[in-house]
Amino acid sequence: MKAIIDDIPVIYEDDSLLIINKPIGLVIHAGAGTDQWLLTDWLTKNYPQIIESYGPAAIGDDGVYRPGIVHRLDKETSGLLIVAKFPAVGQALKEQFKSHRITKEYLTLVVGQVSPATGRIESYIRRHPQRRQEMTVSYLAQGKPAVTEYQLITYLAWTNPKNQRPLPELLSLLTVKIESGRMHQIRVHLKEQGWPILGDQNYSTKASLALSQALDLKRQFLHARRLAFLHPISGQPLEFKADLPADLTAVLTKLNYRFDS
Repeated sequence: MKAIIDDIPVIYEDDSLLIINKPIGLVIHAGAGTDQWLLTDWLTKNYPQIIESYGPAAIGDDGVYRPGIVHRLDKETSGLLIVAKFPAVGQALKEQFKSHRITKEYLTLVVGQVSPATGRIESYIRRHPQRRQEMTVSYLAQGKPAVTEYQLITYLAWTNPKNQRPLPELLSLLTVKIESGRMHQIRVHLKEQGWPILGDQNYSTKASLALSQALDLKRQFLHARRLAFLHPISGQPLEFKADLPADLTAVLTKLNYRFDS
């Protein structure tokens, strides 16, 4: 039986779209082997008119059912997500994504001392040749182009009191923006630079896994905190922010840092 995730905050709604604050553990749409509560299940229950408005148009070229879904967040990533109520609205939003007119800003905490303080990561991303559920960086024009920009907020340090001779572990709190929206893009790009995201179980190192366990973080520290775009019908500029969830706030508290969104 599916575990139902029904408490999904809607932070904005009008006749054309919804903005939700996606909780961790929620899968956006069905994929191979998926037997979990999906965002599409929640839409069917709470917004049947969206399902009805799409009909067969909700099925993509790959056969995946995506009513209202114009972009995605990983299962263990929290934060802001747009849902289009009608196919025409969805198409208009996809065009904005394609032309990089939608700002998506994330907050993440990585293991390591990020330098320089600002940067732009460009590469191709493709499926890992052996681990097919994961992605990997390619610099040989294989896969799809991906661009990630980051900005350092602050360095943080953690000293494990259980160690006999404690040495501080350095972490870096970043804001990240992406021009493209490749699967696992931020996680892959930061790991490739030597800065794995705290809590990430797939794109990790031995040190990052140990630190994640010490700080009791069971999912990647990655939160979609800000969205800015033009309303697809009125053209009005819209901007939304989502507060940091309790589990990520608790990690920063252990590091003696308060993030003011």
